[in-house]
Amino acid sequence: MLAINIIPRNDFDIFLLTIGGLSIFLFGLSLTRENLKELGNSYLEKVIQKSTNTKLKAFIVGLVSTVLIQSSSGVTAIVVTFIACGYLTYPQGLGIMIGANLGTCVTAFLVGVNIQEWSLIIIIVATTALCILKKNSHQLISSAFLGIGFLFLGLQFMEEGFKAIVESDAFSNFIIHYSNNSFVALLFGTILTFIIQSSSAIIGILEQLYAAQIITLQPALALMLGSNIGTTLTGAFVVINTNRETKKAVVANIIFNVIGVIIFLIILTPFTNLISSLEINGTIATPQLAIAMGHLIFNFVTVVLAYIFFDYLIKLTNIVYSDKIFKTSQIKNHSF
Repeated sequence: MLAINIIPRNDFDIFLLTIGGLSIFLFGLSLTRENLKELGNSYLEKVIQKSTNTKLKAFIVGLVSTVLIQSSSGVTAIVVTFIACGYLTYPQGLGIMIGANLGTCVTAFLVGVNIQEWSLIIIIVATTALCILKKNSHQLISSAFLGIGFLFLGLQFMEEGFKAIVESDAFSNFIIHYSNNSFVALLFGTILTFIIQSSSAIIGILEQLYAAQIITLQPALALMLGSNIGTTLTGAFVVINTNRETKKAVVANIIFNVIGVIIFLIILTPFTNLISSLEINGTIATPQLAIAMGHLIFNFVTVVLAYIFFDYLIKLTNIVYSDKIFKTSQIKNHSF
């Protein structure tokens, strides 16, 4: 499928790719949200509700969706849109986002359909449908798909900009110089992933740095843990101008990842020893796979814990996101 390959010539080109891509992404998000909201299709709402009416279903939908489209950011954006339109409750949306965390790990071992590369085709098909179809509901659906096309086009442009950043010598030297302390590595992993908006890029860099023995295993795993927080913080971009329930879902996802990282930070030494022992006995064949396996174990364990304590996570989010702190419109909470 068609992939957009743009080679930035200077820092200004990188700036245009990242900021321009973000602008296109937010435009696509808004276009999709507004048209789905106006569509108000009861059948669509029924299908979505039936597919996510239990915790397990919501988790599986998040996992499978991320494996298929290879973009947790894209899944989060679509979930935010559906919550804002009333098709999903915030606990259902949260379940999908948590499942998506595990999906990002599966994509390190599986090859799926990179839907971001379909962005131009989606835009062409949606635009053609807008010109041909005259029924109002068809126009709204076509416009919603056009928004999804722009959403993924924006992600492609941002990815090209981020790729230029992470491949630079200055970026690699920066990580090497500052990340051999585990706590500092955790902070840098969080900040860098938030700035770059791509945990996959950070994991890819870590795999290469660890394989080259430039960074040791424990700081590499700490930086990986930080990237899991950083990637959830990027959800702040997609909740711009959305309702209270949407913001609560994103806040809950951040809380879930922060708690998971704290747990693994406490057991970081035995966690490192586990990965190291798997390398020694040959279970993990390559250094690159060691980082990927650590990422998978972290997300698998935290997703299982989230499933078990899901109701408590919802209650904790309701406490954190109380009306005393956030003065927003009142929307009734729903649960599974």
